[in-house]
Amino acid sequence: MGWSHLRAFALLTGFLGAMPAFAEVKPEVTALNQAPHSALYVGNSFFYYNNSLHAHVREFVLRAETKNNFRSVSATISASGLNWHDVAAYFRPDAVGSYSFDAQNRVIFTPKGQKPFDVTILMDCSQCPVHPELKTLFTEYAEKHAATVRANGAEPVLFMSWAYQNVPEMTGELAD
Repeated sequence: MGWSHLRAFALLTGFLGAMPAFAEVKPEVTALNQAPHSALYVGNSFFYYNNSLHAHVREFVLRAETKNNFRSVSATISASGLNWHDVAAYFRPDAVGSYSFDAQNRVIFTPKGQKPFDVTILMDCSQCPVHPELKTLFTEYAEKHAATVRANGAEPVLFMSWAYQNVPEMTGELAD
């Protein structure tokens, strides 16, 4: 058996051995109540870099068979935790998301009285949910911001980052 076959076998064995751990982690909520037409991304550089998560989602929406006038806004602070964000301020009337631009660069104002976002995706710093000194802040602000989002008529979605490459045990901790 050559090195490439041995390496493939080792990877497959490791993956199959880890499958029970993946199977144990089941989120309580697996779908939104309805398909959103607008989203607010609240987080940090994980949402912003590499052409931003909201831009990639928009590309999926634009290429979908069913056309949807999906709009999104990203409120990101580099290296931030959820406690750095004033989520209530993002829902003030005539503020974030109160207008956008169409393909011809014309201003499109959000109709008065329309809720600014259908869904708000919240992300804490990558290690905050499992860090001994920060995980209580994560819990506190995830709950606080989720309540704020719901009070403004949107659905909160918690986005958990991936484990660090050199700390694979973070996967289980983040999933829990």
